[in-house]
Amino acid sequence: MALSKIQAESMNLADTFAFSGTVSGAGNPTRATISGLTISNDGTDAEHDLGIAVGFARDYADAVHLTLSGALIKRIDASWAVGTNYGGLDTGTVSANTLYGVYLIRRSDTGVVDVLFSLDTTIALSTGTKPTSYDQWRLIGLCWTNASNNISPMLQSGDIFQKLDFVFDVVDSSISNLTWEDATLRCPPFCEAMVNLEHAQSGGSGGYGHSMDLQTKGGTKTASETSSMLNVNGGGSSSGILIDLVNGTARIMVNADKKIQYNAREHNGTTTASIGITSVNMITRSNI
Repeated sequence: MALSKIQAESMNLADTFAFSGTVSGAGNPTRATISGLTISNDGTDAEHDLGIAVGFARDYADAVHLTLSGALIKRIDASWAVGTNYGGLDTGTVSANTLYGVYLIRRSDTGVVDVLFSLDTTIALSTGTKPTSYDQWRLIGLCWTNASNNISPMLQSGDIFQKLDFVFDVVDSSISNLTWEDATLRCPPFCEAMVNLEHAQSGGSGGYGHSMDLQTKGGTKTASETSSMLNVNGGGSSSGILIDLVNGTARIMVNADKKIQYNAREHNGTTTASIGITSVNMITRSNI
């Protein structure tokens, strides 16, 4: 077939199979869409202010894009007011040793986008107090406060939030031997927490070794020192080694109520089991 004939037929095909409407695929926004919006301690007042970088995200209802076109600085120690260098707290006053959710918010009537801090850390923002007329939102991050009601230092990379100071979320000196107990961690629901474990012994005699174990609340793992996450000579013998303190790290996913369960080996002195968050993988930042 002559080249001119092929070109003519190709044009006929294009006319016959003309496309119309919206093409779906990877280029279209999805509920998981989020870019930028990195959160950091502000350099001028790191104890009270967070900086939020420019970026965009799909809103919780999967209806519109929320675009932050200019970086914001928001204060956690002041009530929310629109704009940079103004308050960001949704209600009340800032609390000590507390977790706060960071939300991108938007007014559908004017298109104004801002940032809000709330004790709510769920994607639905069901218990937080949204400013008047701000009816679109997206959970974009978190922050912690310390014992002085100040923002803890942290680093964010993608969905990972690294806490740069450390305190224990759980300190239990009245454990029952190898018995699952509940704990609520300072992290969002359904996140993966990296935690530090500490099993301490004081007083008593003999040594049964040290063991601590974790599971997501609702798990069915048997409480056993021989299969625990943290285990030093945990064979259950009174002739085992006698040491005062053992530390380790573990990863654990929390449930919808931010709960895990833990158990530990109890000695005949005072045994203390402690758990503290070092970082979280904030899976819900993807709006799921």
